[in-house]
Amino acid sequence: MRLPSAGQSARSKRASPSANGFELPHRPDPLPPILHVDELEAVADRGYFDGEEILACDRAGITVTLPKRMTSGAKSEGRFGKQDFVYLADENVYRCPAGERLKYYYTNEEKGQKLHRYWTTACRTCALKAKCTKGPQRRITRWEHEEVVEAVQARLDRNPDAMRTRRETVEHPFGTIKMRMGATHF
Repeated sequence: MRLPSAGQSARSKRASPSANGFELPHRPDPLPPILHVDELEAVADRGYFDGEEILACDRAGITVTLPKRMTSGAKSEGRFGKQDFVYLADENVYRCPAGERLKYYYTNEEKGQKLHRYWTTACRTCALKAKCTKGPQRRITRWEHEEVVEAVQARLDRNPDAMRTRRETVEHPFGTIKMRMGATHF
């Protein structure tokens, strides 16, 4: 993720020089002293959503706000999405909309990420099954650093105007720059 770029903006808690061209780190180093800030916030659109980048920003002390990509077709087909299931950290289970617990079964690694798998056998007799899954049971996958992604979503939930502010701040200047460069798209 680069700041700022198409659909992104950066701001700090204190006045500072522009962060143009500042690339978000892939390691938990302190913020570069050239920025003259103690805290950095990044607001981006959903096209920049990447769990590994968000984790790198979190470790570097950069507060990220951006909406999650909607990759599941469940919501568009009228079924419950993952966001309708509540993770109960103290029990390491998910609670489904019907109140059942999806317990942890195993962990595997895909594309370098450790993923935990949860499900329940209660789906077969559940009155809400048709609104939940087409399969024999609903399965939920949880990334080992999912709490960082959940914190990003919680920030957006607390400040739903963040994306409008980003659009108002970034889209016009970026569009003007593109037009003056003679570019119709990037």
